[in-house]
Amino acid sequence: MLGALREIARCREIRSLDPESHRTILGKWLSKTPKVEAVYSNRGDGTFIFSQPPAALANARIRPWWQKAMQGEEYISSVYVSAITRRPCRTFSVLIKDESGRVAGVLAADIAVLHR
Repeated sequence: MLGALREIARCREIRSLDPESHRTILGKWLSKTPKVEAVYSNRGDGTFIFSQPPAALANARIRPWWQKAMQGEEYISSVYVSAITRRPCRTFSVLIKDESGRVAGVLAADIAVLHR
C-alpha cells in the first residue's frame, strides 16, 4: 500500500495540490482498489484538498498520520475501528513534495483489515 501511495504522490497532478486533479486521480484509485475504504490528501497546513468519503474534520494537523508524514516518515497506524465503516482498518500516509522537492502535503488512505 505504501508503494501505491508513493507512486500516486509522485504524479505531477498530485504534487500541484490542485483539488480537481486530486478528485479525479484519487477517486478513480479508490473505486478500483477494493480494500481502500477512504483516501484523502492535505496541504502542508493540514487543510484537506480531497477526501472520499468526505472528512469529518476540517484540519488534520492533530492526526499522527499527518504529523509523521510531514516529518518525512511513512506512516502505518495500528489497527483501529474505522469511524466510516465501523470495521478494523489501518491508515497509511506518505509525504507529497512539490515540483521543486519541497514538502507540500500528505496523501493518506484507510485500508480494511480482515478480522479473524
